[in-house]
Amino acid sequence: MLQKLDVATSNQAGGCLLILGVVNNSQENEDVYAYLKTMRKNTLALIQSRIEKGVKEGELPNNIHIGKLSSYFLGIMQAISLQARDGVSKEELMGLIEPAMAAIPS
Repeated sequence: MLQKLDVATSNQAGGCLLILGVVNNSQENEDVYAYLKTMRKNTLALIQSRIEKGVKEGELPNNIHIGKLSSYFLGIMQAISLQARDGVSKEELMGLIEPAMAAIPS
Protein backbone atom coordinates (compact mmCIF):
# COMPACT_ATOMS: atom_id res chain seq x y z
CA MET A 1 0.00 0.00 0.00
CA LEU A 2 2.85 2.38 0.77
CA GLN A 3 4.28 1.80 -2.70
CA LYS A 4 0.85 2.65 -4.16
CA LEU A 5 0.92 5.95 -2.26
CA ASP A 6 4.32 6.74 -3.74
CA VAL A 7 3.05 6.04 -7.26
CA ALA A 8 -0.18 7.96 -6.75
CA THR A 9 1.63 11.05 -5.48
CA SER A 10 4.66 10.89 -7.79
CA ASN A 11 3.53 13.53 -10.26
CA GLN A 12 1.70 16.82 -10.25
CA ALA A 13 -1.42 15.39 -11.89
CA GLY A 14 -1.71 12.75 -9.16
CA GLY A 15 -3.27 9.36 -9.40
CA CYS A 16 -2.20 6.36 -11.41
CA LEU A 17 -2.50 5.75 -15.14
CA LEU A 18 -3.46 2.12 -14.55
CA ILE A 19 -6.48 3.16 -12.50
CA LEU A 20 -7.38 6.50 -14.09
CA GLY A 21 -6.37 5.96 -17.72
CA VAL A 22 -9.29 5.78 -20.14
CA VAL A 23 -11.99 6.21 -17.51
CA ASN A 24 -14.63 6.88 -20.16
CA ASN A 25 -14.35 4.07 -22.67
CA SER A 26 -15.12 4.97 -26.27
CA GLN A 27 -14.56 3.15 -29.54
CA GLU A 28 -11.41 5.06 -30.49
CA ASN A 29 -9.60 4.04 -27.31
CA GLU A 30 -10.88 0.48 -27.01
CA ASP A 31 -7.37 -1.03 -27.34
CA VAL A 32 -5.96 1.10 -24.54
CA TYR A 33 -9.02 0.43 -22.38
CA ALA A 34 -8.67 -3.33 -22.90
CA TYR A 35 -4.96 -3.20 -22.06
CA LEU A 36 -5.50 -1.24 -18.84
CA LYS A 37 -8.40 -3.50 -17.84
CA THR A 38 -6.10 -6.51 -18.28
CA MET A 39 -3.45 -4.83 -16.16
CA ARG A 40 -6.02 -4.16 -13.42
CA LYS A 41 -7.04 -7.83 -13.53
CA ASN A 42 -3.36 -8.75 -13.22
CA THR A 43 -3.04 -6.46 -10.21
CA LEU A 44 -6.02 -8.17 -8.61
CA ALA A 45 -4.39 -11.54 -9.27
CA LEU A 46 -1.16 -10.34 -7.59
CA ILE A 47 -3.09 -9.18 -4.53
CA GLN A 48 -4.95 -12.49 -4.40
CA SER A 49 -1.70 -14.43 -4.73
CA ARG A 50 -0.18 -12.53 -1.81
CA ILE A 51 -3.22 -13.15 0.38
CA GLU A 52 -3.16 -16.84 -0.54
CA LYS A 53 0.51 -16.95 0.45
CA GLY A 54 -0.37 -15.33 3.78
CA VAL A 55 -2.98 -18.01 4.43
CA LYS A 56 -0.64 -20.80 3.38
CA GLU A 57 2.16 -19.51 5.64
CA GLY A 58 -0.14 -18.96 8.61
CA GLU A 59 0.02 -15.14 8.55
CA LEU A 60 -3.72 -15.06 7.88
CA PRO A 61 -6.53 -17.31 9.06
CA ASN A 62 -7.59 -19.98 6.59
CA ASN A 63 -11.27 -19.08 6.86
CA ILE A 64 -11.00 -15.67 5.14
CA HIS A 65 -12.68 -15.06 1.80
CA ILE A 66 -9.62 -14.48 -0.38
CA GLY A 67 -11.54 -13.17 -3.40
CA LYS A 68 -13.52 -10.60 -1.44
CA LEU A 69 -10.46 -9.39 0.47
CA SER A 70 -8.48 -9.10 -2.77
CA SER A 71 -11.23 -7.06 -4.42
CA TYR A 72 -11.46 -4.85 -1.34
CA PHE A 73 -7.76 -4.00 -1.45
CA LEU A 74 -7.89 -3.32 -5.19
CA GLY A 75 -10.75 -0.93 -4.43
CA ILE A 76 -8.64 0.79 -1.76
CA MET A 77 -5.84 1.21 -4.30
CA GLN A 78 -8.32 2.74 -6.74
CA ALA A 79 -9.62 5.10 -4.05
CA ILE A 80 -6.08 6.22 -3.30
CA SER A 81 -5.53 7.03 -6.98
CA LEU A 82 -8.75 9.00 -7.28
CA GLN A 83 -8.07 10.99 -4.13
CA ALA A 84 -4.45 11.64 -5.16
CA ARG A 85 -5.70 13.00 -8.48
CA ASP A 86 -7.85 15.44 -6.53
CA GLY A 87 -4.80 16.66 -4.61
CA VAL A 88 -5.29 14.88 -1.27
CA SER A 89 -2.04 15.04 0.72
CA LYS A 90 0.17 12.04 1.25
CA GLU A 91 -0.57 12.25 4.99
CA GLU A 92 -4.32 12.04 4.32
CA LEU A 93 -3.78 9.12 1.94
CA MET A 94 -1.68 7.39 4.60
CA GLY A 95 -4.72 7.72 6.86
CA LEU A 96 -6.56 5.27 4.60
CA ILE A 97 -4.11 2.46 5.27
CA GLU A 98 -4.80 1.73 8.94
CA PRO A 99 -8.58 1.29 8.53
CA ALA A 100 -7.99 -0.75 5.38
CA MET A 101 -5.61 -3.06 7.22
CA ALA A 102 -8.25 -3.53 9.93
CA ALA A 103 -10.21 -5.51 7.34
CA ILE A 104 -7.65 -8.30 7.63
CA PRO A 105 -8.78 -10.77 10.26
CA SER A 106 -6.20 -11.68 12.89
